[in-house]
Amino acid sequence: MVFLNNLNSSATFWFCVFLFLFFYMQKQFAFHFYYIEQEQLFLWSRSYFSSLVMEPAGMTRFLTELCLQYFIQPYCGALIMSTLFTLIGMMTAGIVKRIAPKSNLFILSLLPIVFMLYIHFDVNYYYRGTMAYLLMLLVLYGYFLITRVSVRLIYVTIFGVLLFWCAGAVAFLFVICVFLWELLNRFSRAYGFILPLLLVIALAFASIYTSLVGDYRFLFLPDGYFAYRLRPDMTIYFSWIFLPVLLILCRFLRNRQYVKGGRKYMETFFQLLLVVIAFQFGMDKYVKRNSDFYKELDYYMRTEQWDKIIEHCSGEMNNYLYQCCLNMALVEKGELAEQMFILDLQGLQSIYVSWNRLPHVSILLSDIYFSTGHISMAQQMAFETMVSIPNTSGSRTLQRLVQTNLIYGAYPIAEKYIDLLAQTKYYKKWAEEHRRFLWNDEAIANDSLLNIKRTQILNANMYK
Repeated sequence: MVFLNNLNSSATFWFCVFLFLFFYMQKQFAFHFYYIEQEQLFLWSRSYFSSLVMEPAGMTRFLTELCLQYFIQPYCGALIMSTLFTLIGMMTAGIVKRIAPKSNLFILSLLPIVFMLYIHFDVNYYYRGTMAYLLMLLVLYGYFLITRVSVRLIYVTIFGVLLFWCAGAVAFLFVICVFLWELLNRFSRAYGFILPLLLVIALAFASIYTSLVGDYRFLFLPDGYFAYRLRPDMTIYFSWIFLPVLLILCRFLRNRQYVKGGRKYMETFFQLLLVVIAFQFGMDKYVKRNSDFYKELDYYMRTEQWDKIIEHCSGEMNNYLYQCCLNMALVEKGELAEQMFILDLQGLQSIYVSWNRLPHVSILLSDIYFSTGHISMAQQMAFETMVSIPNTSGSRTLQRLVQTNLIYGAYPIAEKYIDLLAQTKYYKKWAEEHRRFLWNDEAIANDSLLNIKRTQILNANMYK
């Protein structure tokens, strides 16, 4: 009966955590989820799966992109991420309960969630880092279920290698945590667990030597789950540092007597206070919110809600990105000429922002050039977006390349991109609708959008 009561109270606690995370992320970051969805393209094909699982950390990339494709749907981003975060907290709590049931450190299991929230809304962070961390916790929990040392050593060796191939750098965190725990508990026999640690290090060196990975920090640090050309913020390391610290705490508190009464409530209160402070302080200090408004405008541009852009940009604006979004909306509404001398334009950058090679600027410029009839520049910016985001072709970029190649009559190239989009869940319909334009100039001539863009090219060439 006591076990059932504990189980029910634990389930209730984690359900409350899930609900809080869901409503918080949906309210604060709904447009972020829409924004990052367009940067990946999950294909429902056997060849796509095979290509990913045959590369380092490909399995976590496959699982992550499988989830990310649903971010295009309202509420799905918050739902999926709150589920992953809750599972991370539950697995952390399960490890604590397994190795130190008397420690009363249950509430501290929320800290990895809080630390991950800091970095999660940086557009340069790859969500496969979160999936990899969860897989590592599952494997680590399995390690603590094994009692025989010899079986443990075999388990850690096998799963250390599997984690390295399937999830990347978290394999190093896993073997470090295991080796640390063995040192703390069985110092005289811990030397055997150097083997999986050395094996993971050897695999890392082999990956560098064979050019599978270009930098050691991508193999030993969470940097591997961040944009390759950039250095991550220090917040990406918090959840990694916390796990070994938690294991050390559990080791020193595992043999304590069960705490009851006022002391138990006091310890729980201080843990909860620590989590609340970390959440409130960290979300204010570390989470970058300066791009939230642009992500919202970007969503309205993508869904062609021009009136909403005009409504949201009605006040005074000094940001070129916002001004470009507004002016593009006015172009689409056919009102830019009338509003040009009413608006507070600040030079040409209010219409064509300077290109700085960042992917979000390339996407915006591609949209603006396409809207104003500069098809070649729209196509070039779409290609630049693909270059800026290595190892992926975003759905929005491919849609633009389909349109521009259809306009130019480059039907074989357009067909290649249509075939890719046709293998997706949410862009298949759009791709099949555009397949009818292949080698069909008459169909393009009857389409209001493609025909006017092709006409603008022909008129431009006529006056050269």
